[in-house]
Amino acid sequence: DKNSAAPFNTIDEPIRDTIWRDVRAVGLKFKHVLYPVEKTSLLKEWDLWGPLILCTFMATILQSHIDDDDHVHGEKGAGGDGGPEFAEVFVIVWAGSLVVTLNTKLLGGHISFFQSVCVLGYCLLPLGIALAICRYSYYNLSFRIGTDGSYTIPEPTLYIWPNVLIISELF
Repeated sequence: DKNSAAPFNTIDEPIRDTIWRDVRAVGLKFKHVLYPVEKTSLLKEWDLWGPLILCTFMATILQSHIDDDDHVHGEKGAGGDGGPEFAEVFVIVWAGSLVVTLNTKLLGGHISFFQSVCVLGYCLLPLGIALAICRYSYYNLSFRIGTDGSYTIPEPTLYIWPNVLIISELF
């Protein structure tokens, strides 16, 4: 009988259940970043999945930006492989978390380093969304400059950009 057995241990849990439990927890924390609700238990239930996903997502977008610059300007190797930009995202998040944790400790707070990384990492979600929107806009709505100085406007810009301006005026 399962009810009379020892307390549930995650080591006995199927892998699929573990993954879905973690995905739901990450989704809940993303939801709390977008729609904040005061819930102190979230700080105690820290994890590093969300910060890892967001840092990797942002670093990948920044790396692909460098690769596209090489392609647009025709200078192979001018922007590098994006390695420093990729690493900079992780270093900034970890160093920022260290500074915030140190400041909190000096002010008498009770937060661990990994709780700080978790909170700051999840708070990168709006920045990651903005980065994706800017990247999409840069790629799809920008002018294409040729090597002879001529430029062309991509077709989607001709019908999307005026609508964006009209909608922005309504708000």
